Amino acid sequence: MRKILPALIIFAAVALFLVGLLRQPFFVALTSTPSATLTPSQTFTATATFTPTSTPTFTATATFTPSVTPTLRPQDAARASATSLAQTVAPTRTAAAIQSATASYERFATVYQATLDVELTALAKTEIATLWTKTPTLTPTATLVFDPLRATIRQTIEFGALVRNVAFSPDGKLMLTASHNNTAQLWDVAKGEQLHRFEGFNNWVRGVAFSPDGKLIAVSSFALVRLWDTETRSEIYRIDNFRDWVQDVTFTLDGAQLVTASHSDVRTWDVASGRQVRQFEGQQAWAVRVVISPDGALLAASGNGPVRLWRVTDGSQQAQFTDHAPFVHEIAFSPDGQLLASGDDNGVVRLWNVQRGEVVRRIDGHSGAVLALAFSADGRLLVTGGADKTVRFWDVATGKPLRLIEAHGAPIQCMRFSPDGRLLVTADVNGTLHIWTLP
Repeated sequence: MRKILPALIIFAAVALFLVGLLRQPFFVALTSTPSATLTPSQTFTATATFTPTSTPTFTATATFTPSVTPTLRPQDAARASATSLAQTVAPTRTAAAIQSATASYERFATVYQATLDVELTALAKTEIATLWTKTPTLTPTATLVFDPLRATIRQTIEFGALVRNVAFSPDGKLMLTASHNNTAQLWDVAKGEQLHRFEGFNNWVRGVAFSPDGKLIAVSSFALVRLWDTETRSEIYRIDNFRDWVQDVTFTLDGAQLVTASHSDVRTWDVASGRQVRQFEGQQAWAVRVVISPDGALLAASGNGPVRLWRVTDGSQQAQFTDHAPFVHEIAFSPDGQLLASGDDNGVVRLWNVQRGEVVRRIDGHSGAVLALAFSADGRLLVTGGADKTVRFWDVATGKPLRLIEAHGAPIQCMRFSPDGRLLVTADVNGTLHIWTLP
């Protein structure tokens, strides 16, 4: 419970000048410093930048110091703020009033990040956006840019055992989960219902994958890979030519080959016959993740040792990335195939330029190993999860943190975006899986 006593400071000269520019379209970008959650005694600064269609750009800054007197809950303050925006902005339609409202939202969203529930945050954001679009002098070309990361939990599934892997069907209608309850499970995404359990495993299930056409399902466990027909749920065949754990499975882009990653090698198999096609040279230690580049040309594997890239067609090694901790738990290609993200045991994420084999960006923030990561569908965001039990959103272009979510009570083991980018799945080692909606 806190009482918020905002003290708004706006440079008068800048505000007056902005009022004179109101009949020009504006673009508003919001930034905040610092990005971490603040205690009531700290000062928070929100900056709103107003850019006319012609130069120059003007910036106004508002500084707030929350009160230490705990007489009003943050939720109540946020609701009151959202309600009062109409009285603040609509009558005046001045740049100063709009800046005050937008800065007010930033204050609540950041200062009370840990306690402000998502619905109220969305309420404040929607209210401001609505008022902005109703301001006659600034529509329809004006755009108000808010934090896009309004993730809300749509469904939670409790497995009672570690969830190792998740995969979506190409059309996004089905979801596969691999769990340490010795089963793989098929889900209807829209209904949130379990459709089938793939059983008969004597050990943990580690990898799951849909074929590119969605007609086949591959599941891996200890020294075993099994292939099913998605529609009939009937088993087609199994491959047991392994000495140890098969940690991951995926399909080549054309669907003709199945890729397996085990503790001793990386191999491809002919899907039609189940026969081995190739063993990729150079993999001397555990491989725990295999991914195919978006154009289907490259195969990347991570685990204990270098991250290696091979050409799918002939198996020739194209690169190996070594500038990271000895164990790399997770890798992912960006949607355009230009970057490969890797997360290691030291809590560091690296973005590699695939063509040059160079680190273009290092991202620090996790206090433990990075166990999961995924790019958004448009490639602008990278989401990571780790042993510190947090899910973190990052700006790919700058490497800057955008949001931190603490919705799991255990280390994050895996995460996946749906093909359309509207859903994000996060799962932890205790078996809690959240399905997030990303509006």
